[in-house]
Amino acid sequence: MSIYNCKLCGKSIKNSALLGRHLHYHHKEIDKETYYKNYINSTHKCIICDSPTRFINLNSGFVPTCSAKCATKLQWKDKDRIEKQSQRFKENNPVIPGARKGRKNNKPYPMTDVVLSRLKSNTPPSWLGKKHKPETKIKMSETRINKIESGEIKIMGGYKGKFQPKNPSKYKGDPTNIIFRSRWELIVMVKLDEHPDVLEWSSEEIKVAYISPIDNRRHIYFPDFFMRRRDKDGNTKSFLIEVKPKAQTVPPKVQGKPTKRYINEVATWGVNEAKWKMAEQYCADRGWDFIKITEDDLGLKF
Repeated sequence: MSIYNCKLCGKSIKNSALLGRHLHYHHKEIDKETYYKNYINSTHKCIICDSPTRFINLNSGFVPTCSAKCATKLQWKDKDRIEKQSQRFKENNPVIPGARKGRKNNKPYPMTDVVLSRLKSNTPPSWLGKKHKPETKIKMSETRINKIESGEIKIMGGYKGKFQPKNPSKYKGDPTNIIFRSRWELIVMVKLDEHPDVLEWSSEEIKVAYISPIDNRRHIYFPDFFMRRRDKDGNTKSFLIEVKPKAQTVPPKVQGKPTKRYINEVATWGVNEAKWKMAEQYCADRGWDFIKITEDDLGLKF
């Protein structure tokens, strides 16, 4: 079956690339992958494990295997390759094929039990690395967090990603969509998630309206964290938490003639002060506390 003839309208197409353009402009109701499965070749399963594979294009079709692991197994299932390996490892083979000229060790490759079992079962070497137990993964994660806190591991080029809580029931919101935008926020998230006295917490789930002194207009401020925790007496208390560098929590000091940097720092301080003033009022209306966390509170080293 030629792929250069459109099976929907019968038009003759020069090559598969033009066929794809033809489908795009004249048969928008069907995509390339569906067309390939319906009219060219319906095979789209992995040769090794029968899992769905990825579609490439109309010319190449689907990838024969679903992963690198299955691709390696497919390579080791090649009978010609196994036969060549068997010939190479024979005891009466005087020299290993492909050995460099002048090699002193002319003895054949040793036929160990490992080699024999591999040739027998066609099992390829693993490319996936060592499989760790769940408790080992937890220890590895805690070790990395501790090294980040101490400054032993320094993140270059920013630190942003999704946080996966160990106790999702404590999170007030969607636990599958928790975004951290700095390693400081990541450290706070880990502590909120694992601390036994924290009953409930969230990240950027609360909105606070404020008036910016820059444009005198209304804006929305999302405090970094909300936390409800239990104190030593068993009472519960709620907090709004803002994570900021210590330098941004105090008014900037002018030294001599004001510079452009100083003007930007004054503008940033003015916006932050307006945000925090409204956050304090928001908390006071609800009986909460508003606190600011800096690098000193996290015990970070720079």
